[in-house]
Amino acid sequence: MPGLHFLPTKQTFSAPTPLLLASMLYVSSLRHAEPRLADLSSDYFKIMCEAISHLSIPQLESEAAEVSDSDVEENAFQDVLGIILAGLTCEASAKTTGIWISIGYRLVLESCPRELDVRSREWQMLFSGLQASLLSWP
Repeated sequence: MPGLHFLPTKQTFSAPTPLLLASMLYVSSLRHAEPRLADLSSDYFKIMCEAISHLSIPQLESEAAEVSDSDVEENAFQDVLGIILAGLTCEASAKTTGIWISIGYRLVLESCPRELDVRSREWQMLFSGLQASLLSWP
């Protein structure tokens, strides 16, 4: 999704997480000119909320063991980005936005790389986006 000012180098995702995909579809359907596609926004909203709710359910050890550390980090990165999109588009209309942002902060704390490198800067920019979501929350 191009145009995210806090992520200038990460503009394409070849395999987005369900949450990021649902958030992007929701955002694009909100202002779509074609009524048939705009009508899908309520369905995308439900899917987006369900994807966020899955982040608060702990994974089983066997499920977590199948994914590499870099995949876990990339998935968390995309999920936080999806939460940012959800938070910014649902400001003052979803009572659970504060909970979503809390989940985003938890993912940042759990998944941000510990060593300083290029990825650390991307996480810092993502954290800034999460803060912007918090500022728009009532």
